[in-house]
Amino acid sequence: TSLWFQNKTDQLIIEVQIDINIVLNLQFLMKKKKYKNQRFNQMKQNNEKKIQIITNKNKMSSQKAIKKNQVVWAKLKGYPWWPSFVQFVGKQEIIVNFLGENSHATLKFDQVQDFKQYYNQNVKGMNIKNKKLINAIYAGQRIIEGKSTFEQEQKNVIDKNNNQVFFLLFSNKHQKILNRIKKILIILLNQLLRISICILLLIKQVLQQLKIFKIKKKAIKSKLKKIKLKNLNIQITQKLDKKHTANFKIKIKAKKITKKIKQNFKYQMKIQTFLT
Repeated sequence: TSLWFQNKTDQLIIEVQIDINIVLNLQFLMKKKKYKNQRFNQMKQNNEKKIQIITNKNKMSSQKAIKKNQVVWAKLKGYPWWPSFVQFVGKQEIIVNFLGENSHATLKFDQVQDFKQYYNQNVKGMNIKNKKLINAIYAGQRIIEGKSTFEQEQKNVIDKNNNQVFFLLFSNKHQKILNRIKKILIILLNQLLRISICILLLIKQVLQQLKIFKIKKKAIKSKLKKIKLKNLNIQITQKLDKKHTANFKIKIKAKKITKKIKQNFKYQMKIQTFLT
């Protein structure tokens, strides 16, 4: 055989010799591989057909086993299986109401299991801490035992949800009222603080004025005392002056009297001398 490699510049010819036995062996191996692939595909198709037949049988059996108004295990998002109540059974789908949850879903037959038959198997792998799931399981048991009905259980769930909603609304209203009261109290406290600050400032001003008044009062008292002392001194001096003038007048009168006495004595002496 020859292989041609063509370039712009030149042409190259490469010759390779191949043995005929190798070619025959390769052809035989290729045919064998094709036969194996065909056989594998046939086996695969046969297995798929068998699985479909088994699933169809299971579907038929499940369709026959599952009936309306029956408690079953149904697949719910986030959980492997959830207790449910069958509302409608069709040819390919089932309408199911989830117990303990105010919700429903349309499922296939392979997404539903009998409650009693798969009870132990499903309960083992569940999260038993979930209160809603526990309540749903108890509700399914009560419906099966005839102690309750689906309508009663749904009514209980609706009442609980309404109570929760009412409680949430009440709590929200309560919180709103509390927040308003807090705001009002904060405003009142701020106003009281402002009023108290104003009162303190007024008290300080009054105290300062009282101090000033006391100082002025002391000054006035001291001035009054000084004035009184001056007046007393003046009065005393006036009295002394009056006494001094009176004494002076008395002295003058005494002098006059003494003069008169002396004159009278001289006159008497003259008369006596004249008489003698």
